[in-house]
Amino acid sequence: MYVNLGSEKIGSAKVFNSLGQFVSMEGEIFKNEYLHFDVSGLERGFYYVEIFTAKQKVVRKFIRG
Repeated sequence: MYVNLGSEKIGSAKVFNSLGQFVSMEGEIFKNEYLHFDVSGLERGFYYVEIFTAKQKVVRKFIRG
């Protein structure tokens, strides 16, 4: 999974399952602009990634199919 927030610089990110349980913080951040998570080890289902920038927290939902 890749996430790009445009001009926002990514500081860190966390992944949670649909129950709100913490799953991972093992994402790679490239040039503070792109975030890559390897989701191959996650079970099928709905997940949320919380992305923290200097200005805000952004939440994105994704499905592992």
